[in-house]
Amino acid sequence: MKIATIQNCQSNPTADYLQKALNKAEVEQFRLDHPSWTDLDAQERFLDGARSADFVFAQPTALPQLSPEALRDRFGEKLVLVTNLHYRGLTPDCCYVGSRASRVPGPLPYHSVVILDSFKRGHSVDECVSRFSFEGFDELGLFSIHSEAIAELKAREEDMPVKSVPLIERFYKTKRLFYTMNHPSIFMISRYMHQILMHIDAKPRRTDVTAMPDRLYHHQVLPIFDFVAERFGLTFRETQLYKQASDFFSLRSIVHSFYESYANEPLERLTLTPFATRRAIDRG
Repeated sequence: MKIATIQNCQSNPTADYLQKALNKAEVEQFRLDHPSWTDLDAQERFLDGARSADFVFAQPTALPQLSPEALRDRFGEKLVLVTNLHYRGLTPDCCYVGSRASRVPGPLPYHSVVILDSFKRGHSVDECVSRFSFEGFDELGLFSIHSEAIAELKAREEDMPVKSVPLIERFYKTKRLFYTMNHPSIFMISRYMHQILMHIDAKPRRTDVTAMPDRLYHHQVLPIFDFVAERFGLTFRETQLYKQASDFFSLRSIVHSFYESYANEPLERLTLTPFATRRAIDRG
């Protein structure tokens, strides 16, 4: 079976699973997170090659040639829309700072609402670290992010043939499903793609996920803090360190590095992505 995929950073883990779950699967990928994703010629070359695919799995995008409407016109029933898996309920302070075209740099690609808010309030590094607590997260309304993230994903998936929200609701208390808000674990991807294959009647093989590479783990991993795990009744606990590639960092070192980064930026650039939290203070 040949499958063409149009996805972001979830593309490689998806291909890993499909090649294990299907006999002699051939997977061709178009990466929405690569620099060439807006190149019309690159898009056309991929789409032309995808004509021979049995199915095209595509995350919805607004790009004209790659929109669900354009892909449906081109591929008809071969097209299967798949979710851009996204959930930050257990890492609720996770956010971006700056616009998509001009992100503010830092020690990690993902910033923290708590760190940015503390910096703008003039808190010391130690004061900021102390806010990584039940009281600090509750002050910023971060414990409501779980239900908000689920509701947002449900809305995104309304027209999808297979939903990911039931999987999150079933497993989030017992399994690490996301390393960052848009980096799902191989467990999450394999469970979701298994249901996609069942939807197209592809009869996937039983697959040992623990023997597969967990590619997005090797990028960044944000800690699920113990007080968050306790608040949501998780049955597992993990390291309280941040992970970037093969390096681990303490909370204090991350706060210090972000403070240094923010000190070199004009205040008007230190703005949260809109979804960050309604209670986060955006002081000018």
